[in-house]
Amino acid sequence: MNDRKKTMIRRVTAGIMGFLLLGILLFSTIYIAVESHHECEGESCPICFIIEQCENTLQQIRSAIKVHLPILLATVAVLFTFGFNTLVICKETPVSRKIQMNN
Repeated sequence: MNDRKKTMIRRVTAGIMGFLLLGILLFSTIYIAVESHHECEGESCPICFIIEQCENTLQQIRSAIKVHLPILLATVAVLFTFGFNTLVICKETPVSRKIQMNN
């Protein structure tokens, strides 16, 4: 497999995982909001158990974001700085635009 194909597979996989994470966030939040005022059956209530699982999932995602957000922001800042420097350094010239200069 060449590098371009591997990169494309990684991007697609990351995109799918991102959409799945957003789906989990969305559906967990909706389930908690809809079922928060249900008629509880006691200690072995299955709806309370699912709500507890949804809250645990949201808490784990929230704590992961707290841990990884500074690393992500630092990485984006470094990449933006290097990208900006290459844009500033590479100025257009007639040679780079492949313009033929006739006298």
